[in-house]
Amino acid sequence: MQQACRNAGYPGRKLEVVHNGLPILRDDSHRTRADIFRIGFLGAFSERKGLGGFLAMVERFAAETKGGWRAEIGGAAQDEAARALESDLLSRYSDSSCWNRVRWHGWVNQADEFPAERDQLICPSSDFDPFPTVLLEAGRQGVGVLAADVGGVAEIVVEGADRLAFLCIALDDGANILIGLGAAPAECHAAGGRAAERVAAEFSVGEMIENCGRLYSTLLLNNE
Repeated sequence: MQQACRNAGYPGRKLEVVHNGLPILRDDSHRTRADIFRIGFLGAFSERKGLGGFLAMVERFAAETKGGWRAEIGGAAQDEAARALESDLLSRYSDSSCWNRVRWHGWVNQADEFPAERDQLICPSSDFDPFPTVLLEAGRQGVGVLAADVGGVAEIVVEGADRLAFLCIALDDGANILIGLGAAPAECHAAGGRAAERVAAEFSVGEMIENCGRLYSTLLLNNE
């Protein structure tokens, strides 16, 4: 967003980033492991959020994976364009051999808890996404994220460190990473643990409030 404002002509010296934060979980005893590899998508049904890209990755993953797995989709169509997209994807993939392992949950009331029952969350946005909170929600639950490198995603997801990122123009690269993670679930879970530590350290509500307070203080001082 800061770079977008710069590009629009706002003076850089007046721009400062304060990241959104989440309350930190005190009890993760509800976190479960399953005998199969569980892949999740959570978000609005739209071209921009990349639901079609998610299903394309899952189909490729299914073709090259021998172990047990399941793909789960949380979300629902909210407008006519989204309903048309959903219909198109259903007609395109419902005859696929992997379709019996895809589950559509529909609208999820406790969206922040959805990642907890997955092993890997996929966020394949195909267009600018300023700061997708779902990435923080997944990390807070100790779930690794495979995300398209668009907008502010790289401010949350650190490639090769706590989680992995792939470029939105290279879905095949994302599918290759997903195949590797499915073959090494222990590595996937370890990455999720590191993600939880990073979210707690850098994206807590306390950190957000502190940064907002510091920013407001400088504004007051500049106006005196």
